Amino acid sequence: MACILVLGTPRSGTSCVAGILHHLGVPMGEELMPPDEWNPAGYFQDREFELILADGLGVFTFPPWSDVDSLPRSRKFNNCKKTLRQTATAIKNLADSRQGLWGVKSNRLAYLLDAMPVDMKVIRTFRPEADSIASWAARARTSVEASTPIIRNMNLAIEASLQKANITPYIADYNTILSDPAAGVTGIASFVGVPVTQAAIDFVNTDFRRFANGE
Repeated sequence: MACILVLGTPRSGTSCVAGILHHLGVPMGEELMPPDEWNPAGYFQDREFELILADGLGVFTFPPWSDVDSLPRSRKFNNCKKTLRQTATAIKNLADSRQGLWGVKSNRLAYLLDAMPVDMKVIRTFRPEADSIASWAARARTSVEASTPIIRNMNLAIEASLQKANITPYIADYNTILSDPAAGVTGIASFVGVPVTQAAIDFVNTDFRRFANGE
């Protein structure tokens, strides 16, 4: 079994990278979250994983890593129905049921990295923080001030979890991928160990940068 985990802050290109993996032939889930007005090309996000995470962590919950790391096992996140231990067990069971090469995209899995397969590879998306913050503010129709801790908390959680697990991720630069799709797709395919496909290159579109700088 080989798992490819896509991690990144909101609005940093995770859907783009997950879509590239999908078009490279990496299964990203039996049932994917459907496209919507915010992401018309699709999220390529596994519905089974997302239902577990929503049940256990709440919807769009990105607490500081320090809060997560010190949580008693019986304490609950805001708006969640399961304890952290129950959520981790459910994630591990689902991950263990997957066979062969497969992928999953979910930034909140950074809080539950211990439940993921030990042999997984991680692709971490990168986008300048200011762009991600402005994009989230425009997408969520909120202020830059309110959006800043969401992006920063998630970034810190990813950094801390990867360091704790001693994982060196492949860095997928969102802007570089959009400016040179062939090179971006080739780098990802090489890291995963699959052939480059024209479908993956053609999938990349500069229109993905929908909310850059607040637009």
